[in-house]
Amino acid sequence: MCPYIGAMKLDLIAISKLSPPGLLDLRDLAAMIVTLQKLVCMPIGTPAHGRLYGRILAQFLRQLHQGKRDNFHLRVKAWVMQCPRRIAFV
Repeated sequence: MCPYIGAMKLDLIAISKLSPPGLLDLRDLAAMIVTLQKLVCMPIGTPAHGRLYGRILAQFLRQLHQGKRDNFHLRVKAWVMQCPRRIAFV
């Protein structure tokens, strides 16, 4: 990701350290993804089960990606709201 928006430089380290209210807790979803990845790799069940678990895994990966994106947007918004110059720029 490009750290520049127009002429304003984003401080990605400071943004990643913020924890504004409303952040999604993605730990449970990430743990479920790891479990499903292991399950898909095991030669257990029929090929249909593997395909089913693969589809569920793909859905969870999309949800995780969307959650990370939403959390990043909330952090950027909180970072912008900390400074009047940033608010004026946006």
